[in-house]
Amino acid sequence: MSLNRKSVVTKELEVPTILKDATKTASTKYTKRSTPPLDWALKTSMSITSPDDLSWCDQRSSSEDIAALQWFNSEQHPQTSTADPESARRRLMAAAYHWTYPTNAPSIPQAQSINRLLKSATNMTANDKASISEMFSRSSEWKQSFTALYQSYRNGACSHFYYVGKTWTILFQHGSLSLSGELEATLTYSTPGLRKVLRDEDIGFTQLPNITGVIAVQSFSSKHDLEGSDDDEPGEISNLKGKPFQLPKEKGLSDTLLFKSNAEVHGLFTYLLNLKASYEDGFLYQSPCLISSTPFLHAALKRAQISKCRVVSRPVEGSERVQKEYRVEIQGTLLPLAVKVIWAVFTDRLATKCSFNATSDPRSHGLNLRPLHDLSDDGEMFVSPKALDQLRFDKDSHEYAWPTVDK
Repeated sequence: MSLNRKSVVTKELEVPTILKDATKTASTKYTKRSTPPLDWALKTSMSITSPDDLSWCDQRSSSEDIAALQWFNSEQHPQTSTADPESARRRLMAAAYHWTYPTNAPSIPQAQSINRLLKSATNMTANDKASISEMFSRSSEWKQSFTALYQSYRNGACSHFYYVGKTWTILFQHGSLSLSGELEATLTYSTPGLRKVLRDEDIGFTQLPNITGVIAVQSFSSKHDLEGSDDDEPGEISNLKGKPFQLPKEKGLSDTLLFKSNAEVHGLFTYLLNLKASYEDGFLYQSPCLISSTPFLHAALKRAQISKCRVVSRPVEGSERVQKEYRVEIQGTLLPLAVKVIWAVFTDRLATKCSFNATSDPRSHGLNLRPLHDLSDDGEMFVSPKALDQLRFDKDSHEYAWPTVDK
């Protein structure tokens, strides 16, 4: 495989938006199963609401924190019962952990402020600016971290991990998890320019089907986007003014790319590792975020924050009465398998019913177009361009229900 790295400079695009008239609400149905599906979009928050008292979440102690961390770090998670509150809290806290790098990247407004200062510094040399960029991006350290995590993934020590860029996400899956039984990677929100660069680098990929027929609107925000666009690609129209325009889904294909086999996945890894950064277009480069449930070089251990239980009021449909309910909120990154643990912890302790409402990182939408095996059981596969952010559970029927949209 030939990898031409002479002067390729690629910059991620703004997340595609959707036309208002293309998102008309379809009739909603509910899919019901005894086991919930696995949703591969990254969660950034979750609220759990139930008529049952959830105050058992509150009595957390330092000893339980230590036990939860040990449970998270153990290779074989013990199948502890959630019948007693202490065990349930331990499993809940353990599910909130993840490993990530980098942890102190500047926010976009901070990066823009730094860039304005660099532009106004007339006596600063190009080498000085490059040194400052290296300080903030820590590109050398990031490459070491990415390489170590990738090798762990290839060797099977890490079943999956996320690469979260400025506008898109890549999910790497080991063969023990993927449908094909080989190494796979799924990339969301690809653009014509990115697809052309990958083809020029002889990196194979497959565009996954567009199962909704929705027409996307993309904006070329950089001259690199225009330079990288493929005039011969069907259904794609050049727009030299950089204004939003319709991008019909060519031949029923989505913007989500699948890389399958060692050659394709390794080609993608090599391309990502050697991406170059620039100061053009007022953008200070920020290293992509790597997220995994297994430790890797330079990574920091993070845990989502679990709130104390609070009482909320919900109007009762068809009457003027309100019903008292209890709610617990979780703020921070939650990995897919951890989300299933959280669902199980709460549903095991319920006497009646509950609802889970989550927020997913929009950059990870599209990962569910490639359904993957569930490590915990043989539950229903979830195939959708979006995330599963609403889930209900009824104790009487022992069923989970989630909304589906007619295609």
